[in-house]
Amino acid sequence: MSFTDTLLHWHHTIDRKLPWKDTLDPYKIWLSEIILQQTRVEQGTPYYLKFIEAYPTIHDLADSSLDEVMAHWAGLGYYSRARNMHKAAQYVSSELGGEFPSTHTDIMALSGVGPYTAAAIASFAFELPHPVVDGNVIRFISRYLGLSLRKDDPLLIREIRSFLTPIIEKTTPSVFNQALMDFGSLFCKPKNPDCRHCFFKDQCQAYTEGRVSEIPLPKKKIKRRSRYFHYLLLEVKDEILMTQREEKDIWQDLHEPPMIESKEDHVLDRKPLLAFLEINTADVEVRPMIEKRKQVLSHQDIYASFYRVMINKKEIITLKTGWKWVKKVELQSIGKPRIVDLYFEDKSITLFS
Repeated sequence: MSFTDTLLHWHHTIDRKLPWKDTLDPYKIWLSEIILQQTRVEQGTPYYLKFIEAYPTIHDLADSSLDEVMAHWAGLGYYSRARNMHKAAQYVSSELGGEFPSTHTDIMALSGVGPYTAAAIASFAFELPHPVVDGNVIRFISRYLGLSLRKDDPLLIREIRSFLTPIIEKTTPSVFNQALMDFGSLFCKPKNPDCRHCFFKDQCQAYTEGRVSEIPLPKKKIKRRSRYFHYLLLEVKDEILMTQREEKDIWQDLHEPPMIESKEDHVLDRKPLLAFLEINTADVEVRPMIEKRKQVLSHQDIYASFYRVMINKKEIITLKTGWKWVKKVELQSIGKPRIVDLYFEDKSITLFS
């Protein structure tokens, strides 16, 4: 049998249930693809279900505030995906009357949509014959063809697309693409792939040459850096002081308590904390919280320390740009960095007293 026939024959023997597989609604397919960018299926599935419940249509998503969308997205990381998703929803809702683009070119024009996502939506929603090249497909086909190139090498993607484009099943390309991804995910795994029972082993160059564990080559290593964030917790009655990150850095548009970043890992003294807040009141008490929190991002490690600054009235604080007092009951409705969210959710901490 040909590669395509073998792949589809195998795929008919499995029934991998995923909530977005049984729909042709381009909105839901687009939503699932945006969520699954750089996110494992197991992690992304509950977020997909949460978004569909909160925003049943693209008009609902477009009409929501960015703050609300970011709050639903909290914990998924790569927050630019949420910003682009909201922007694209507003464009489709207002400029296209809610009618989702139906060509690969027009889908590519949406904010946050690249070649992979456009191919997936075009294939799964409109049965257009564009091969979907995700991480599972890259691993599977690069091994099959014996391509010793890095995962992030554009030449590798071009080689894989060149191989898949002429052999993609034209009647139901969505089935072909899903089979490719499922085979890479369930069979041709990153570690311990089931080569012994693989239907493609006789044609697989990596298996024939004993290089399965070497292909594809890993991405270039990015030098990691450590950052030290010092969060200042100020609360008066039922409100807490929060800021919104506006600079083009991690967590843009998310909300957090006022923060000082230091170059080294140490506890900040009372004097620079109060100077940052522009407070010179002698009787203000500062209590450093002992436990430090860590969040691992793709290329940096964030270490967070929390300090409680005891004040009795809001008027002693001069609000800087982006600072505002937020009611404690509203904290759940605004997007926050995961490291802050988890701190607030920790039931062992009496955050407000």
